[in-house]
Amino acid sequence: MMQVRRAHVLISIALLAVAALLVYTLARGLTIDQSKPRTVLEGKLAPALVLNWLQGENLLRGLQGERFSAAAQGKVLVLNFWASWCLSCRQEAPLLQDLWDRARERVLVVGVAVHDEETEARRFASQYNKTYPLGLDRHGRMAIDYGVTGVPETFIIDAQGVLQRRNIGAISAEFLQQVNDFLPENNL
Repeated sequence: MMQVRRAHVLISIALLAVAALLVYTLARGLTIDQSKPRTVLEGKLAPALVLNWLQGENLLRGLQGERFSAAAQGKVLVLNFWASWCLSCRQEAPLLQDLWDRARERVLVVGVAVHDEETEARRFASQYNKTYPLGLDRHGRMAIDYGVTGVPETFIIDAQGVLQRRNIGAISAEFLQQVNDFLPENNL
């Protein structure tokens, strides 16, 4: 009888420990700020982009063939992964073009069409009057290097080529204001 009771006590203690661990894990997860998604690349040099360039490659310094390095630009880079079939990408297209039009001397905007066909990507770029550099990542290799979870997804990379911010989903004017944090004159 004593052994049965001891077994019940040990099982009860084990169950309480598992329940406490579960409650702690759930509580910890609820405190994570999902409005600022992080990436393992944050604070590290951004991977070089190897893309088929659709337009604007003449605006990129240090372009070697199809290879592009953010660090070679000496400007803040807003890197946007998008697709012609993406509805949210249509919503954010005017914001990115407006940023490029207003701040191209200090900010480089680069768009990367992911899992897209060249003709569709070009049609989308024309429809939304995109004039900044655009590349095609047909098989998603660059998206994988950046840890992209879906489109649209946008990164802010500082003038030294270090990835600083990430936005999952359509960008907002508020997100683009974060570019200011990395400009010397802090003024878009």
